[in-house]
Amino acid sequence: MQHKTIPDEPFVNVYELVLVATSKRQREDHKWLVMNRLEGISDASEDLLKLATKLSYLPCVGIAVPVLSSDTFTGHIFCVLPLPMQAVSMTKLPVHINGTFALSEDRKQLKWADKFSESNKEDSVQWNELLVSTVLPKAYIDLIMEIRNRNDEHVMLRCIPDPLEIDIIFKECISELFRNLKDTPFLYTKSGGGK
Repeated sequence: MQHKTIPDEPFVNVYELVLVATSKRQREDHKWLVMNRLEGISDASEDLLKLATKLSYLPCVGIAVPVLSSDTFTGHIFCVLPLPMQAVSMTKLPVHINGTFALSEDRKQLKWADKFSESNKEDSVQWNELLVSTVLPKAYIDLIMEIRNRNDEHVMLRCIPDPLEIDIIFKECISELFRNLKDTPFLYTKSGGGK
C-alpha cells in the first residue's frame, strides 16, 4: 500500500508560541509550548494507515501546554480551529489537543462511538479512536521529554494529567502514556542519586 503523504519516519516539531493580548492599554502575554507529531509509516498501525488512505487524513496531532501558570486552565479540543466551548470539547487534560480528527456533521464535536453502535463503527469513529489511543500518547511523551530537556519542573508537573479527572475518551491515551513513562526518567528526584 502506498502512502504518498505520510512520511516513512515520524515527523516531530516543537516551538514556543507567545500570544499577546491587549485590552484597555494592558498587555498580557500568554506563552505556550507546542508539540506536533505526524506519525510515520514505521510507527503507525496497519489499521491507522488503512484508514488514513481511505479517509484521506494525515495521522497528525499536536499538544500545547501553557508555560506561564494559570490556575483556571482547562484543555480544549481543536481540529485546526477550536471546537465550540461545550462540555464535549473540553478534555479535562492540562493541555490543549489539536489533530486531524473526524468531526460530526455540524462540526461541533468529534465523532465517537455510542453504546448502540459498538459493533458497527464508522471509519471516522475508528480513526478518532486510533488517533487518540496510538498517536496522541506518543506526542504527549514527546512533549514531556522536551519539557524534561528544558529543565522546567513547574511546567512538567502542570502537564501531567490526573487520571481520575480526565474525560473517558482519553482514558486509553493516558493509560498508554503512563505505561510508557513508567521506566522513563522524566522527573528528577534527589533519592537514588537523581534516578
